[in-house]
Amino acid sequence: MRVSRPASYFALLILAALPVFARSAATVTSISPSSVRMMSGEWFMTIDGSHFLPLSGVSIIFSGPVTASISPSTGTDSRMYVWLPLQVLNVPGNYTVTVRVPNGTGGTIDSNPSTLSVQGTTVVLHIPDIFLVEATSLRGGIANFEVTAASDFGQNTYIDCDHKAGELYPFDKTTVTCTATDDFGGVTRGTFDVQVADTTPPAIEVSTPDLLAFGTKEGAVAKWDTKVADVVDPEATVSCLPESGALFRLGTTTVTCTSFDRFKNQGVLTFRVHAGDDGDTPALVVPESIIADAASIDGTVVTYKPAATDFKGNSVEVQCDPKPESLFPIGVTTVKCVSLAASELFTVKVADLTAPQLFLPREVSAQAPSSEGAIVSYDASARDTIDGADDVVCYPASGSLFAPGQTNVSCAASDKAGNTATGSFVVTVAPPIDDTEYLGRVIQDR
Repeated sequence: MRVSRPASYFALLILAALPVFARSAATVTSISPSSVRMMSGEWFMTIDGSHFLPLSGVSIIFSGPVTASISPSTGTDSRMYVWLPLQVLNVPGNYTVTVRVPNGTGGTIDSNPSTLSVQGTTVVLHIPDIFLVEATSLRGGIANFEVTAASDFGQNTYIDCDHKAGELYPFDKTTVTCTATDDFGGVTRGTFDVQVADTTPPAIEVSTPDLLAFGTKEGAVAKWDTKVADVVDPEATVSCLPESGALFRLGTTTVTCTSFDRFKNQGVLTFRVHAGDDGDTPALVVPESIIADAASIDGTVVTYKPAATDFKGNSVEVQCDPKPESLFPIGVTTVKCVSLAASELFTVKVADLTAPQLFLPREVSAQAPSSEGAIVSYDASARDTIDGADDVVCYPASGSLFAPGQTNVSCAASDKAGNTATGSFVVTVAPPIDDTEYLGRVIQDR
């Protein structure tokens, strides 16, 4: 029996027999813009290439710090328009942009990649790395820090910090968070620490820096008053060794007073007690030591003033060797002073403490014979009080090629003691005279 088939049946057979044509991959030649600012509002992108149609099922893939996919808004086979995803604009970094199209067989195929750069916010915030504050009381200290901001497009910027400059900050660390914005909607946040500490040692005062005390041959009792002041710690105390009221041997003794505040800052003060007796031993005061600058190779004249006082308060003659206003040689000399039964020693150190004197030209001028410049020579010398003439090193050196224009020459000289003098001057080289200009001058002169 013959079976009758509908016409649609044969049409389906014909379609099934036809080959399936896969869609070509899209090609991207350029994207514009290829670089945008974070949160800048430049959200519209143009993609140029080929094989974009039909747009049905086409998506643009952004891969980078975040991943996003979006369909084109409109376009032709060679150009598409797409809005940039907000999640991409909110996260700066480099993104790979590809066009994904259906391949006609139920899958997809990606185009060649292109690169989109999402740069940081339009506003830049400048904050300290850390801000150190010296405490002014047990409550803390005033922090006068500076925070600035600038917009890439020169527009207005606005700064808001959760802790303000000029405020009182407590001890230890406070984290300050600042937010900067501009007229483009750019936002930048940054944090820094304000560190408040007490680093100032207590200040110690004594009633008499050079204290005279009188007693017997066994020694003399010396008493004094000390005061201590600390900006932060009102309870700082001071102690001295030897203590006030102690028995001091005849002669000179150094007293050391020390004070610590609650933050372990140490203040130190030293003074001397000069003890005499009620007989022939006066209280003798001489310098602790003297350092003098040599005036010549022979040394220098040193002046000092020793003093001696007996238990009645009368001045007593003092003899010293070498005497005051003697010529002391370079080096260390021990001076011995005697007054009745009292004697003291101190040292005088004479050294070369002065750097050589530099003799440099104020300025040097030259005419360049060519575009390379001119060879310039100059005189530079140095003389030291002790050594005499010293070598001078200059850069650029005398006899060097100086380019047209102004060049700063730096010079230095050191003596045998290691004292160094520095100085500088300017060498000005005029550019070469043009041949035509030179010929015109010659004719004019004639």
